[in-house]
Amino acid sequence: MATVEAIKNIDDIEVITKYLAKYHPQYKCLFKFGLNVALRITDLLNLKWEAVNPSIEFFEIREQKTGKLRKITLNGSAKAALQE
Repeated sequence: MATVEAIKNIDDIEVITKYLAKYHPQYKCLFKFGLNVALRITDLLNLKWEAVNPSIEFFEIREQKTGKLRKITLNGSAKAALQE
């Protein structure tokens, strides 16, 4: 089974962000938002704009893998990524 490790180096995050921005600005925003809300990619891709627009403070999601209901607070960085 493959292992997954968190991105810990800020330089790596900047390199990935610049790389994604070359292809489409939405990829960069999705990556930055995903780092700030810590969701699995399957849950992240299933989100609707109405559920996570920058004017709200938090949203709830039922995680696909675990089935658990999570309340996620949007921090300033997550809101900034959405506003982009």
